[in-house]
Amino acid sequence: MRQAQRNGVLTAAFPADVLLGLVLHTARVRTTATPEFHELKGRLSRRERRDHVVEAVRRIVSPED
Repeated sequence: MRQAQRNGVLTAAFPADVLLGLVLHTARVRTTATPEFHELKGRLSRRERRDHVVEAVRRIVSPED
């Protein structure tokens, strides 16, 4: 991750270890969320939930313009 940050492939807005933690926790939100999220989850398809997580991670790791 550090090398990818140096190469401009990943954002350098966060240290590599923090960035990894953000990605891992975001990916887990689908399974370890609050009751309110689980209620919302019932209205979204599995594909929609996955797509939201993928987009969130993409935005977190994308380098700045």
